[in-house]
Amino acid sequence: MTITTTLAFAGLTFLSRLADFHVSYPEIDIRVIESDERLDFDVDGIDLAIRYGKGRWPGVDAIHLFDEETFPVCSPRLAEENPELRDIRSIPLFRLALLRKKVEAETSPFPRRTYPTGSVSGMPSAV
Repeated sequence: MTITTTLAFAGLTFLSRLADFHVSYPEIDIRVIESDERLDFDVDGIDLAIRYGKGRWPGVDAIHLFDEETFPVCSPRLAEENPELRDIRSIPLFRLALLRKKVEAETSPFPRRTYPTGSVSGMPSAV
């Protein structure tokens, strides 16, 4: 059986459960294709795809697997340095995006990237 799923779902959820599945069903040979690209079932020999979305894809039967819950998180240092984060609903979304980019630039293990600075729609520069 060939299964495709997104890189994130494969790495965070799916692959860690595959060993248990194999113990329970050793007669089923599983091949996993990790890809964020939309693949062709026939061309790529895919039997099953696990994707995020509303499930309104033409030519396939979709089954809802589970709901998701998303919420913001930050490091204790970031919360301490930015007390306004205690009431995140009061912070404009654009300001949060700039703050994220600033923190990412300061803490990323990858080479530093340059982010644009300045004001947009009256918002002060965050970098």
